Amino acid sequence: MSDSEHDESSLSPELAKSLRKLCRSKFTKLCTAIEAGIAASKNIAVLEEQKETLIELYEECMRLHSKYSAAIIAGPDGPDKERAENWATALHDSYKKIFGEIDTYVKMKIAETTLAAQQLLEIKAANTTQQLLNAQKALSEAQTATAVQKQKEALKRRYEMEDEEIAKKRMAEDEARAAERDRLVQKPREKDTPRTSTPNKDLGKKTTDQPDLSFIENEISTCRKYNNTGRQDASTIPNAVDAWIFLPFQPVTPLSGGADAMVTMAMLAKMKPFGGEPRDWPVFIQTVKSMVHDVFPADIQRLTMLSTMLSPHLKEGMSQIFVTPQAYRAALIELHRKYGHPHLVVRSYIQHLMAIQLCRGGKELETFSSQLHGAVATLDAAGYGHELESSVALEGLVTKLPDSLLSRWGRQVTRLFPRIPTLRDLDAWLELELMGMKNVQSARPTAPEAPAVNTPSQYSNRNQQERATYWNRQGNQTPYRSTTQQNHAALLPTVNAINADQSYTSKCKVCNEEPGHALERCTRFTEMTVDQRAQMVWDLENCFRCLGRNHLSRDCKKENLRCTVPNCNSSAHHTMIHDAARISTQSNRAYMGGRSKRSQKQ
Repeated sequence: MSDSEHDESSLSPELAKSLRKLCRSKFTKLCTAIEAGIAASKNIAVLEEQKETLIELYEECMRLHSKYSAAIIAGPDGPDKERAENWATALHDSYKKIFGEIDTYVKMKIAETTLAAQQLLEIKAANTTQQLLNAQKALSEAQTATAVQKQKEALKRRYEMEDEEIAKKRMAEDEARAAERDRLVQKPREKDTPRTSTPNKDLGKKTTDQPDLSFIENEISTCRKYNNTGRQDASTIPNAVDAWIFLPFQPVTPLSGGADAMVTMAMLAKMKPFGGEPRDWPVFIQTVKSMVHDVFPADIQRLTMLSTMLSPHLKEGMSQIFVTPQAYRAALIELHRKYGHPHLVVRSYIQHLMAIQLCRGGKELETFSSQLHGAVATLDAAGYGHELESSVALEGLVTKLPDSLLSRWGRQVTRLFPRIPTLRDLDAWLELELMGMKNVQSARPTAPEAPAVNTPSQYSNRNQQERATYWNRQGNQTPYRSTTQQNHAALLPTVNAINADQSYTSKCKVCNEEPGHALERCTRFTEMTVDQRAQMVWDLENCFRCLGRNHLSRDCKKENLRCTVPNCNSSAHHTMIHDAARISTQSNRAYMGGRSKRSQKQ
């Protein structure tokens, strides 16, 4: 409380005026401080305190002014009365102004605080939502990983079961062969004897037409030491192509050993050495049988020729066996154990077929069929026929087929039910499909080869052929015929024949597939990006409107062809190159159609 409030009755007008001036000065300074605080975004609590002080100063100033101007206001009108009223009005206006600024600032700060709190809550909610999404994603990934792991385990169990079934079949075949060998050893051949009084011959005596088989058991026991299964009741399983390794060797007559030896040595010198690829084992072991074993009479000669048929690294690995001349049979058995085991041979063939890329038809499909047929025929001839029943290998090879053949194979599997299809079924079915495709292609009319230089009449005929078909906005092929063509409709080929003339007379310039096809039907072209397609059309000097050959977009006769992209409907480019970047070239031809190198040369 100021001193002027102690005794209001003792204040004279002059003293009240002096105190009023001092109070107004404090009021003005406080207003300035409040404005500076608002500009500096001070705390609301500080401004509230300054607001209370401002109210007290305002009331004090008005009280002192009333004391000073009481006599003036009560007197007649004049300059003093007007100044007194103006002073009070100015003070009141300043008070209202600063008071309004304080209220506005407080409301603004409260709104900012509320907004910040709301944003904080939204951020927290967003973080919570993101955490939930991350948790769901992690859970989904974990479930996917678990499902994949289960699939792998199921596939592994399936492989193991198939391997077990194949092993059982091989063991059964081995036991059957062993039983046959035992029968030959234990039961000598009985000869018919005449029913006379002549004494019977001693059947136990060996004759020239009954070879000594007493050492077969020793050979069988020798084979068992190469057993890779760790079991004593099974041996390395010989198949038809290499079963002679485990049977007694028949002697070679000196005549064949001398007459064929030089020819055989000359032929072996030109052959590619065996490099340890199990897929080459059937051919290799048959070559050894026919060109070495059945030609040279002595094991030392056979061993020497066998060493020349091996690659250097195989020969080095077999060096410990080649040191003794009597190791010919041991060398054959060792090679069989390492590279001729049925499981290794079949796996090598299957892996070779699985390495073939996805067939797109045409030559690739013929190559795949030829390799599949070769593998099936070789495995059958070599005695590995039971290995062709693997359903896992069959499913892996079926995935190499084009999409157009998958449904046909599915129908073939349905026809074979309840029998389970094998690789033999796939081989026979694929050959039949290829024969059908070739028969259909041979029935298509083919156009004669175009001359090296196009005459005006030939170029006109080519344009007439190109006008025979066009593509509408929906992408459907529609025949086009002029009046002259309608009059000669009987002489013109069908739409399919015209397409065959345009697209199938030569190979595709993008994927090199024979017979060729329209550019928009090329799988490799459709897999490109939009910019790559436009560049490819430019490089091939094709039309940017219809993608056809032998003309530019400005000369294209398919005027009704439009881009089918929504809100485009342009006739300057094809739908497949919509939104492609402009092609910058030396000839300044844009992808929307300009002069090509071909037209510039002309």
